[in-house]
Amino acid sequence: MEKTSVNFLYVGLIARALPDARIVHVGVNPTVVGSALVKTLFQTDGPHANDLTDIGYDMCAWSHLTTHWRDALSSWFINIDHEAFFDDLDGEARPIVADCKLPWEAAYRDFHLNRSLRSTASGTQIRRLPHRSSAGLWRHYENELAPPAQTLKRESVL
Repeated sequence: MEKTSVNFLYVGLIARALPDARIVHVGVNPTVVGSALVKTLFQTDGPHANDLTDIGYDMCAWSHLTTHWRDALSSWFINIDHEAFFDDLDGEARPIVADCKLPWEAAYRDFHLNRSLRSTASGTQIRRLPHRSSAGLWRHYENELAPPAQTLKRESVL
């Protein structure tokens, strides 16, 4: 699984190159994603991740293009709700694994116990089980996040 913030641009190419692959789309509130983008220093995703106005436009593009891909490639898309993992990790993960025609392994549930090296922006997050502790943190910065939120509302994404 790869979760680089610009992967949504390549869904069509991924579907053509890997016709048996599944696209796992994790539905997350765009405000949560935008606030995470602005506080993470990305080395390869471009300057948009550090500009609030551009983040708003990028989140709109992500929403519109993801909707297109979900409609066009519905049999390849597995839609999941990010928040649902907090309540029932096994119940949410098992259907994804089954849809990918893989056998269930306890390591899928116990990913946080894997001590191999990770070099992603979420390298520390994968050392813990899904949790709600950061789910509403963006609200502390609601005033600062007004530029992307206004763009998202204007484009009917929020």
